[in-house]
Amino acid sequence: MAIVEMKKIRLFLYRSESSKVLESIQGIGAVEFIAVPEELALKKEEKEEFEFENASSKLDFAVSFLSSYTKEKASLKKMIEGDWVASTHKEAESLANSFPFISIVEEITKAEVSINVCKSRLKEIEAERETIKEWSFVSVPLSTLKTGKVKTFLLKGDAQNIQILESELKEEGVNTATESHGDRHHILAAEVDDMEGLSRRASMLKVEVVSLPDRDETVHEILARLDNDEREVNEKLEKTIAEVEKRAIDLPKIKILADYMHWKKEKHNLYSSSSYISRVSVFDGWVPAEKVKLLMETISSHTLSFEIEELPLEKDETPPVEIKNKGIVKPFESITRLYGLPGYNDIDPTMFLSAFFLVFFGLCLTDVGYGIFLAVILGLILFRYKLESGTKLLLTLLMFGGISAALVGLLFGGYLGINVELLPEWAKKVQKFDPIASPIPVLILSLVLGVVQVMFGLFLKILRDAKNGEMTQGLLDQGPWLLTFLSLIAWGLNKQGMLSGTPEYFIYAILISAGLIVVTQARKGEGVFGKIFKGVFSLYDSVGYFSDILSYSRILALGLATSALAFAVNLIAVLVRDMIPVIGPVIMVIILIVGHTFNVIVNVLGAFIHSARLQFVEFFSKFITGSGREFKPFKRKERYVTIER
Repeated sequence: MAIVEMKKIRLFLYRSESSKVLESIQGIGAVEFIAVPEELALKKEEKEEFEFENASSKLDFAVSFLSSYTKEKASLKKMIEGDWVASTHKEAESLANSFPFISIVEEITKAEVSINVCKSRLKEIEAERETIKEWSFVSVPLSTLKTGKVKTFLLKGDAQNIQILESELKEEGVNTATESHGDRHHILAAEVDDMEGLSRRASMLKVEVVSLPDRDETVHEILARLDNDEREVNEKLEKTIAEVEKRAIDLPKIKILADYMHWKKEKHNLYSSSSYISRVSVFDGWVPAEKVKLLMETISSHTLSFEIEELPLEKDETPPVEIKNKGIVKPFESITRLYGLPGYNDIDPTMFLSAFFLVFFGLCLTDVGYGIFLAVILGLILFRYKLESGTKLLLTLLMFGGISAALVGLLFGGYLGINVELLPEWAKKVQKFDPIASPIPVLILSLVLGVVQVMFGLFLKILRDAKNGEMTQGLLDQGPWLLTFLSLIAWGLNKQGMLSGTPEYFIYAILISAGLIVVTQARKGEGVFGKIFKGVFSLYDSVGYFSDILSYSRILALGLATSALAFAVNLIAVLVRDMIPVIGPVIMVIILIVGHTFNVIVNVLGAFIHSARLQFVEFFSKFITGSGREFKPFKRKERYVTIER
């Protein structure tokens, strides 16, 4: 339950055996390969094109294309599980050898081209139809409009502007004749040679000279031909789509092959770009210390002619980060990964945030009914369906949150907004807080939890420094602040009569702790005045701690919101029932279902976001000093397929 220790290794293999060994290493997903330094003067083979590169991209295209034409009915199972295909590496290998995917992909590619051509042609037909259908009154072949001494122009514009154009032409001695069809469609016949000049003059009058296709057909004949062309293209399109939909039956197999070829491509890319000396390939990489033995066993199952050498870290080099948690803590990795992995020299916060997150989530939701509903629904989904690992962890985390909300709801009297006075006697006895009638105790509880988590974060910073051989620095930086918090807590308890002792002693303890902060932080300053300034100014950090603790008051606000909205939904439902005769009870039930569903969705989202935010901002900032680069091993990436091992 910590950050996994990483080893930097160099692997030597005979080049003739590298390919099959890399395939096995890819199967266990234990090594992140990195580039071998160029200064080692190793030979490097040019990366060559290979059949897997082309096959992989074509299969990816086929998956994307066929997914749009699959006739699988939408189902709840598919919505939850997704379109993953369960398979094994052995099955994928067998398919690659027996399934004629090359010819099928070529067939799909041709179908895609045909569909695109048909769709493009349909757009052209529609565009041409839209252009000419408004000129259906033109009864002569269109090719005759611009032939001969008299030219015929199709004009669109106001009748007044057409008259002006005709008058101007007549003034220049041009014989003209016009025929209008409606207010904006006109035919102008004129004895002109300069057709471009006429077009410019028409444009100045905001009259459009329409150009139709120069064809030996009338508009009616063209429209009839377009209708016939459209019918033929649609028939071809429907036939092609039917063939594609029939081929979509093979989509699961194509998905398996797409992933298989992607694995092959990745392996080949690594193999062909590796460095080598004579006949020996050289690979550098990172491997978890706990998997070095597995790596050696995997390689030795194929060849005994290999060597693994552990490499020292270079200056300022940082290993990639992988976190490992087990049991009920594992789902909380979702929170850590959402924030970003800690630095390699930091502490994995997953185990430490788990209890806090659950408590905060429960306090934000504070309802037995909502908690049970959330836990039961997610529990059924987790039990019934096969989910991707990341989704499974997140839903498990939310299920735990539902259980926490139900338990906290017992203490807060949250039962779907029902007044606890109307419930059995045991519910009243179990209730310890009433956030609506007495919010101050809940606010105090929230702030106390904030103090505890902030102090725990400071303690973890000491552990983090100790882990990195900086125990003294950790004690000097965080120790005085912890003493200050403890002194303030003791003084507060004394003021409330919960801790005996002379009040002055507790005040002395606070002052001494503050003095220790000044003294320990002064060591970071330069010169006498620099040390004094650094030490005194460090007390300003108390404002930051105070602000962090106040942030925990959001727990009260969210808990109040859940209870208030639930109560409001019930109140509105009862009012509607009493106000509307006959169908009032039916509407009441609808309001209750919709209202409480909305309330649980909104407040579960709020509980998750704000509980996570308290970890990210107020907790992690106390002991996580950097961000790590995620460990990305060379493995069989599951893009469409889930590998059954």
